[in-house]
Amino acid sequence: MQFSGADVIVLAVVIITLAVYRHLDRNNRSLDKVKKLADRVHDELEAHVQAKIVSIKDMGIEIEVHQKAAREVLKRVQGIESGLNSRSEEIERIGARIGEYDAALNELVTMTA
Repeated sequence: MQFSGADVIVLAVVIITLAVYRHLDRNNRSLDKVKKLADRVHDELEAHVQAKIVSIKDMGIEIEVHQKAAREVLKRVQGIESGLNSRSEEIERIGARIGEYDAALNELVTMTA
């Protein structure tokens, strides 16, 4: 196979174009490294954000459990309070009866004197 002058010129243009492209591509390779670094940092940041999301959800569940427990304690306290209120009414009635008995005893004492 014989090369003509035009073939040699075309071959030289292709080689020069390839060399220029490789020279320009060298800068793009560094940009490729920066892109890889940015992607890696993005992935690490995404993992950190996901961990924080899970942590916040766990805290939300924990707060909800504590709120339910607090509601139950409040219900118990209210029940005890109403029980004490009814007992205090009974104690007041007993005190009134004792007062009546005391008055009756005083009346008996004055009658016997």
